[in-house]
Amino acid sequence: MDTCVNDTAVESSGSGAVIHGVLEIDGMPAALRPTVEDLMVDCLRSESIWEVPGEDPLFAQWCTRWYKDWPSTDLAAFAAGDLPVPAGIGCHQVLTGTPEEFRDLAHRLAKLSEAYCFTARVSI
Repeated sequence: MDTCVNDTAVESSGSGAVIHGVLEIDGMPAALRPTVEDLMVDCLRSESIWEVPGEDPLFAQWCTRWYKDWPSTDLAAFAAGDLPVPAGIGCHQVLTGTPEEFRDLAHRLAKLSEAYCFTARVSI
């Protein structure tokens, strides 16, 4: 039986100031990548801050870093050449926006993740 996990949530902060938040996505179909990137552009309209507080400025992130989600597999199967098929793509991205913008992004991601059975979280 296939189950669909919808774990989109946003923690609240009362301020309208630009703050940092984190977008986490797991198991998303790769074809939805442009859709999610469009959602980030539409929802997070505040000026971007490229440097994460406390991090080396040389590690500023200018774009979302997507990766393939690999299902867990045992080492014996891997050594035998039985490579798993990617379960989708994911990201763990620090973003900037207002709490209202993050709530909008979380709401719209919730609908998308429910429709396509992947996990998305927005934390601020």
